[in-house]
Amino acid sequence: VEQGWNNPPIVNHKSSYKKAELYYAYMCAIPGLPVIYYGSEFGMSGASDPDNRRMMRFNEELNENEKLMLTEVKKIVSLRKNHSALSYGDFYTLIADDNIYSFVRSDFNERILVVLNKNEQADTVSLKFPDSINSKSIKDLISGEEINLINGNLSVNVDGIGWRMFIVK
Repeated sequence: VEQGWNNPPIVNHKSSYKKAELYYAYMCAIPGLPVIYYGSEFGMSGASDPDNRRMMRFNEELNENEKLMLTEVKKIVSLRKNHSALSYGDFYTLIADDNIYSFVRSDFNERILVVLNKNEQADTVSLKFPDSINSKSIKDLISGEEINLINGNLSVNVDGIGWRMFIVK
């Protein structure tokens, strides 16, 4: 019962933090209400009950991977907060395969394109917007990069175990 207290679990792979971050990008972009249990925003580990969660840690108590994950999750939560389509918009899937999931969330104010890559390798994702989405370009909500569409087609580079969100213009 006290296994977690005496031998606490350790996150051995930096990619585990990236996978959790990717999950938050997914959770905050799909329909429904996202729920973040304390400590999950930076990847706090836990073991079996009663070690589900330890005392909360803050600032300098976090390791570098946890600090980075917390920074990225704050960006993701901010995107959801500041873009109504991510909270209330319709949902239209563009691609769903073994590694890539891409969809558009639309409401009366905006359209948001979400591209998720669960593969460890970076990928260039080719997308085709339906004719009903009359768009000329997209703009990355984090970096500000603009990508032009050609006849509703575009290519988007996504890091391994990565995500990107764009406003559709």
